[in-house]
Amino acid sequence: HTRLQGDWSSDVGSSDLGTFPGGAAKGTEPFMLDFSKYPMEKFITDGETNRLWQSLVGRQVFDGLPFLFEGRMCVYGKMMGPEKQGDTPTYPDLIAIPVGRQFEELHLIHYSQWAEVEGRDIAIIRLNYADGTKHEFPILFGGHVRDWQRMASEEKERLTDPNTKIIWRGPGMHSLDSTMRLFKTMLANPHPEKVVTTMDVVSTKQLASYSL
Repeated sequence: HTRLQGDWSSDVGSSDLGTFPGGAAKGTEPFMLDFSKYPMEKFITDGETNRLWQSLVGRQVFDGLPFLFEGRMCVYGKMMGPEKQGDTPTYPDLIAIPVGRQFEELHLIHYSQWAEVEGRDIAIIRLNYADGTKHEFPILFGGHVRDWQRMASEEKERLTDPNTKIIWRGPGMHSLDSTMRLFKTMLANPHPEKVVTTMDVVSTKQLASYSL
């Protein structure tokens, strides 16, 4: 789940099948980044409801920003199994997510699946600017995310990034005797004067996978 916040007093949210007008025009209402063409595990389908996520499905507000929870996307981590089935990636990177505007802040609701070495980058958020330049934010285990299932054996829950916090907790998996959590991170765009054409979410292919 993501939200962009710009100096036009508008927040741009995503992760769940919104539409996104092109251009860099200023607005007054939140917008959703469009993830509709990317593989997504939906929390509720015609045949099944994911009980772990059921209470979150729909529109939620965190830090005054609206988010729409419909599903989750995951990029590859080694603990998720083989990287490919034949020539097909099992958890492909999310490339060229349409943005098409200037903004100051990117707000993410995210987590990792499985644990990882403290401080290791498990994914990269890449901003692609209209002038051909790029900026990459490494997503760090222990900095921005931890395992979404907190085990009883986990000794510390501290996050080193000052703009990251836990924003939701719930019951975990009975088989793991765990609790569940979601993390929210604000990333400051270093070039708010530039139009961001697209955004990429790229796995660094560590043990833990990254979920958005």
